[in-house]
Amino acid sequence: TLEDAIISGRNDTGSIVGEMHAGSIHSVLVKNINLLGYDQTGGLIGRAYSPDILQSAVLSGTITGNSNTGGLIGISSWENSLRGDIRESFSRLNISGHSTVGGLLGYASYVDLTDSYFAGDIQASGSHSGGIIGNSSSHSNTNVVVENTYTISTDLPVGSSGGIVGSADDDTVITNSYWNTDTSSKNTTSRGRGLGKTTPELTTQTTYGSTWNFGTTWRVPVSNTSYPCLLWEEAGSCPEALVSEYDISSCEDLQNIQNIPWANYTLATDIDCSSLDFIPLGTNIIPFTGSFD
Repeated sequence: TLEDAIISGRNDTGSIVGEMHAGSIHSVLVKNINLLGYDQTGGLIGRAYSPDILQSAVLSGTITGNSNTGGLIGISSWENSLRGDIRESFSRLNISGHSTVGGLLGYASYVDLTDSYFAGDIQASGSHSGGIIGNSSSHSNTNVVVENTYTISTDLPVGSSGGIVGSADDDTVITNSYWNTDTSSKNTTSRGRGLGKTTPELTTQTTYGSTWNFGTTWRVPVSNTSYPCLLWEEAGSCPEALVSEYDISSCEDLQNIQNIPWANYTLATDIDCSSLDFIPLGTNIIPFTGSFD
């Protein structure tokens, strides 16, 4: 474990390794870092060629870079025809950069990324930012493969950004991966990769499907309370779902509850809606699960 570190550099800056060639990082936890770099800045590694990452994470802190900035790796590439492999890992922190900024990987090429997630804030002033990967490009078929991932990133910018990946080509394969449309305000991702889901959906186990191995790889989420986390994490440490709170001051406010039926509501003043054709709140498919006081 690396904790409470302040690290600064120029290019190829990481909290564990600046540049790595076909190396491995297993069971490494970084907590509360303040990492400042320029190009190729990553929570674990700045620049990685054919990395092997297992059950490792950046749990808290901030990362600031320019181009190719990621929660785990700034730029993940390859050498000697060897694919990179990143699995059962995550980052939960705030990331800022200019372009090619991702929750896990800034730039990705020839790598498999499975059973991993990002939770935090992403700010990018330029192009190519995504909740999991900023930019992925190909040199051969199925160059980048992403499976069983999710992101609850916030503040994804407009322009060339996406819920899962900011910019992807046809050889980027993303399956069973989701981003939170409530927290990110993003309704799209590059080339339709991944699926946007609401907070209630992402805190429900059935959303994730049979390929997500709950009980062996993942902890089961708690409905409307927490998202999934990896089984190797400490119990009770899963990312919490923030429940919004709203005041009801008009009939319009009351009817709009149907748009966010999992939030908490408070009646701020007396209202009379008897003259309106009021639509009942909640359905069998999407019931009201919040609170009303």
